[in-house]
Amino acid sequence: MNCFKYYFDSDSINSTYTNLILFGLELFKDALIIKKIEELDEYLERYEAGLIDSNESAKFISPFIFQNLVDIIKICIFFENYMKAELLKKGYLLHIIDRTKISDLGKKQKTHPILFQELNENKKIIYNNEKKEVCHEALKVETIKFSTLLNNRKYLSEVSIPNEIVVFLKEINNDRNKLHLQNELELTLFS
Repeated sequence: MNCFKYYFDSDSINSTYTNLILFGLELFKDALIIKKIEELDEYLERYEAGLIDSNESAKFISPFIFQNLVDIIKICIFFENYMKAELLKKGYLLHIIDRTKISDLGKKQKTHPILFQELNENKKIIYNNEKKEVCHEALKVETIKFSTLLNNRKYLSEVSIPNEIVVFLKEINNDRNKLHLQNELELTLFS
């Protein structure tokens, strides 16, 4: 049986919410492309005007190319944390329901957020006041995948992210998922 502090009470939820947002934000701010966004805008204007030669271009763009995957990971972590924080604050589960224990909710969770209290309808939530945690035999340690959050409108309807950003996040998340097979120098964030 897995136990979690995140769902114990409103203080635990608020603390987890804040930690998810702050951790993700620090990573986001540390992404090279975010730190140098104004320089990048200036570069692109000069490039499009034909004011940059190939040597200057290669020198400026190289760090972005080699940092691209790391930046994608940082940006994805921020948005994944943001989405999960918003869901948690609204009372939804972040952890995957074991379908071998509660098949209907586990199946539903693939496309719909599940309220934490819905677990009680099938099997009782155990509250450990001493440890300030909740335990449930149907909760896995793993949390809902970022791709699940991005690809299901029921999840997206619970968080405030404009559609253009969702489209962009799907694209860079696909690139992030290829991290074990990186063999090309390409810059997804610019395309």
